[in-house]
Amino acid sequence: PGQSITRLSLPLTNDALFEGTEVGHLALSSAQLLGAAHLPVAPNLNLDRTPVELVVLDNDPQPDPTAFQRLNSSPLPLRVVPGGVLRIPLTYSVSDQNKDLSGLSFQVQVPPSLKWLGFTPTSQATQAASLWAAVEQPTTPAPEGSNTAQLSSVRISFASEAAAWPGQQGPHLPLPIGDLRFGVAPGFSATDALTGLSLTASDTAMGYGFESKAPTLQLAKGWSLDVDGDGVVRPLSDGLMVLRYLMGFQGSALTQKAMSPMGSRSTSASVAAWIERGRQESWLDFDGDGRTTALGDGLMLMRAMFGMQGDSLLSKAIAPQSPLLDGHRYDQLTPDEKLWVGQQVLDRIQALSI
Repeated sequence: PGQSITRLSLPLTNDALFEGTEVGHLALSSAQLLGAAHLPVAPNLNLDRTPVELVVLDNDPQPDPTAFQRLNSSPLPLRVVPGGVLRIPLTYSVSDQNKDLSGLSFQVQVPPSLKWLGFTPTSQATQAASLWAAVEQPTTPAPEGSNTAQLSSVRISFASEAAAWPGQQGPHLPLPIGDLRFGVAPGFSATDALTGLSLTASDTAMGYGFESKAPTLQLAKGWSLDVDGDGVVRPLSDGLMVLRYLMGFQGSALTQKAMSPMGSRSTSASVAAWIERGRQESWLDFDGDGRTTALGDGLMLMRAMFGMQGDSLLSKAIAPQSPLLDGHRYDQLTPDEKLWVGQQVLDRIQALSI
């Protein structure tokens, strides 16, 4: 009797993702007063129409995280073709192997030399979560007179109300969660490749820290798989001459019935010099093991040119030391993992085929 104020505490659970300012509403319904005989009587309430004051306690000190959500890309440099399209694969893992979390929200800082085209998630990443992506332009203009364009950012979030994300994990390799796609400016330079882009966390699952490794970009310019210089990359011409060279063929045996008469490199010596340059500069090291071999890189090149993917591209050709295998034996990988590894090899070959 006589009470005029009450305080309510509303605990929040499974709300690790930040959605901006949150608003709460308090409603009274079916208000009744009980008389002496515990029978309902007409209520006589004076309600103050002033909005209910909500105090949100946030950012309480948290202990240092002992587990981390990790976001990475391909372990090999991604080859960037000026004027082309850059595909950046993203993979996810978590240090304590917990596959049932509330989600992850992260930002991609995009340099001016790249134009955001979109994000294509994998089915594994979205089967247990909703997804959204938004482009956020710089909030402040570049200083007057500055020649430096500002970065824009893209925020991508996976959120699971049931705290069941991603619901699975890669048996051996980190779980692919999607591909970022960018249009590359025609004037993309080596400096732009060094600047690259960065991955930062907007919000993580409760109690988890964040670790990431930004993808390494490599300007694919000055060398291509068009070894005879006729403007076209073909398997039974350029691909065959690369394979022959890696097997030790020289002179007419290298170019016979393979070299185009319309090419800018019209001698066996000039073709051999071009291929050797590609080998010396590691353009022909498609699996990233530090070596260029005929029955490894050469065979994968020919298979790729004939449209093979996944296991048919990689089987008995990818080197056990390839960083793409992350220390696992190739035959241990699942079909999905082999398909992902194969796509990284294909991307490195296609970047040199334009």
